[in-house]
Amino acid sequence: MSPATLLPWLLAAGTVVLPLLSGLLVGRRIHALPWSPKRRALVLLALALLALSSPFLPSPRTWLSAYDHALMAGLFALGLLLSERPGRPRLIGREALLPTLVVLVLGGALVEWRSRQVPGAPQDPGDPSRMRIVFRREGRDHRCRAIFPEAYGRDLLQERWRNLQPTTARRRVLHVGDSMVNSFQREVFTSLLDRMRRGEVHMNLGVGGTAPDAYGLMLRHWLDQTRPDEVVVHVFLGNDLNEYPEYQCCEGAPLVAFTPDGAMTWRCDAPRWVDDGRVRWRLGPAPYALRVLGHRSVAAARVVERMERAMRSIVSPRVHSGSFGWGSTPDRVRTGLLLRAIRDEVARRHVPLTLSLLPARWTLESDDPSDPVRRLRAEALAAAQSLGIRTVDPWDVFQQAARSPTPALWYSPENHRDPHLGDDGHRLYARWLSEHAFAPR
Repeated sequence: MSPATLLPWLLAAGTVVLPLLSGLLVGRRIHALPWSPKRRALVLLALALLALSSPFLPSPRTWLSAYDHALMAGLFALGLLLSERPGRPRLIGREALLPTLVVLVLGGALVEWRSRQVPGAPQDPGDPSRMRIVFRREGRDHRCRAIFPEAYGRDLLQERWRNLQPTTARRRVLHVGDSMVNSFQREVFTSLLDRMRRGEVHMNLGVGGTAPDAYGLMLRHWLDQTRPDEVVVHVFLGNDLNEYPEYQCCEGAPLVAFTPDGAMTWRCDAPRWVDDGRVRWRLGPAPYALRVLGHRSVAAARVVERMERAMRSIVSPRVHSGSFGWGSTPDRVRTGLLLRAIRDEVARRHVPLTLSLLPARWTLESDDPSDPVRRLRAEALAAAQSLGIRTVDPWDVFQQAARSPTPALWYSPENHRDPHLGDDGHRLYARWLSEHAFAPR
């Protein structure tokens, strides 16, 4: 095992062992002080309560995950309470230490075996060497580096596969969207289009977790930087038009607000962070030791997956789904206003705009006429037509793929509910876009 591979495991062990040992050592030092037993007990209890409350304090600029903080605080408090006065018998003597370790190892092995019998593999937390334990405030929300590139050094330019570096040698097409555009597959449709359409550079400004309110602001900041000859905005009908987006760099709320008279205003022209303690509990991630262990252990991966799911249910501070007019403004009105903002940003640069409406896999596989995605598609097509936005609709080609005998070829094969395209799906979309999406030269 190389040092780079071993380091995350040593660090993960340190987040568990060191707080416990620190609590034991501090507790023994307090026991050694010439105080009365009652006073020593009160000091130990006060320190334990202080440690346990620390994860709920407002988050600083550089911070641990709330769950790492809570785990280490809990282990430190446990060490304090288990500490013994020097010279007194130990809670666990040397004779009992080995049997205790054996019981813990056997219990862990049993839990792991049982977890592997449960149907459905959990999501792998990822490569331990790429996991982080310390975060900066600016890193709480990965979307903010694309929304406010001036504030965060335009570090997306360093991701070479995006092709965002400006050039005058070839025709440039900027693709904007969410994780459907910024995919985890080996090759996304933009890199395939580079090879299929000689003389063009296809730039990828896809950022997972964004929505049309972010697309407008991203275009405002990136059009001058990338200087495209054409813009294609990919709207995912599964959640882009009917969910309440929250951005930690915009007070944990959407980037736009809707007024009762049917207007839309931008809320954040610059980053505005919320340092409420609940932010860390919502964002996580799960404890570092669990994430590292989850790379090899199915039981740990299941715990991480459930924790991440529970985090998303925590209400963001100061905002709710009815804030800023999002709850009172109908979907079709919001869709029209958001598409108008995107159109106007692109029109200021006199660049052709094309809108592509990506359907949701679960809708394509269903015949339910009441599925809201069908309604959102009709509303988006009507709004785009009224605004004069050129629109392409790959619904039919993806419906054929979703209902084919092998839908996993076109979509992510790990989860039948996952709407993201697989390798073959990206090839299919690239071919279709090449034939239908681009404005005539």
